[in-house]
Amino acid sequence: MTVVDFSTLCKSAFASVISRHHMKVASSRSDRDVWQWTLVNTTTGVRVTYELRGAYLGVQIGQLVDGHFPRSVGEIGPETTLTYFDLLNLVALRGEMPHDYSLRSRLPHPDAVRDTLVKLANALDFYAADVLEGDFAVFARLELIVKERARQAAYQKWGGKAREFGVDGSMDLPAEGLVQ
Repeated sequence: MTVVDFSTLCKSAFASVISRHHMKVASSRSDRDVWQWTLVNTTTGVRVTYELRGAYLGVQIGQLVDGHFPRSVGEIGPETTLTYFDLLNLVALRGEMPHDYSLRSRLPHPDAVRDTLVKLANALDFYAADVLEGDFAVFARLELIVKERARQAAYQKWGGKAREFGVDGSMDLPAEGLVQ
């Protein structure tokens, strides 16, 4: 499969999202073993990423910054402002995450990529329709969850030294609703 094939698969899988939410293809690019395909409308961006080596296929949804999908924030700290999130975090927050949305397994065949893209497009349309229309209210809850996960990861990696990197215990959240 080539990046052109991937773009064609994305366009087909996300056709109803494009039509229903007035989106357009903003970019389709490859960088070595990572392919990205991005949709935008006036408020919202959707980025589909396929990492060939790790056989990862995922979707991020975000609030546009100056008409573009937001740049990566790098390491997340307490002061980081998050403007995009992984679709699977939103799916897990809003409902039961079906087992077939798991993308941890290898995607060896183009049919597996096509099938996964269709599942992700359906999940995007079902669980994120409000975000696709510019309502980002759920992002506040997602930001708390992601920052708590980042805080926990910092403590696992650095232990007590995490405080030196600006991470403290002030972001404690109840375990319920946390996406692992």
